[in-house]
Amino acid sequence: MFKKLEKQSSTVAGQPLVLLVEDDFDQRSLFKLFFERLDMSVVAAESAEEAKEVLNQLHFDLVICDINMPNQSGTELIADLREAGNQEELPFLCFSADPSYHEDTIIEKGANAFVLKTERARLARTASQLAVQARSESLIPEVYRRFQA
Repeated sequence: MFKKLEKQSSTVAGQPLVLLVEDDFDQRSLFKLFFERLDMSVVAAESAEEAKEVLNQLHFDLVICDINMPNQSGTELIADLREAGNQEELPFLCFSADPSYHEDTIIEKGANAFVLKTERARLARTASQLAVQARSESLIPEVYRRFQA
């Protein structure tokens, strides 16, 4: 609980800060623009390794992560971060172009949600809901602290 008091999102004009992890340049560029048009501030990483570095520098409201990546998959990234104990409350939305993945399996591996890349309306809705929920939960302790002063 007190950890949340110290965490604040690095947002631009109240926009949720989202980390997009996607190894394919074209897909990364496309989805960065897609989420920016949803009024999100997006930082893009091309690998799980780069994502870990960026996560140590900023506090994000949401991580949107491709599952199929070289060296370390999206679900392996989540497992590493959850095991390390420093990102247990950060919501993760996994996505993939591969329809053989099942949402239940991905959620069992630590994600908060899974959406196919082709389901753009569902992807937009799920990302927005997770980001807003994370922002509101991180703001509640801050508001409480201000009223205590």
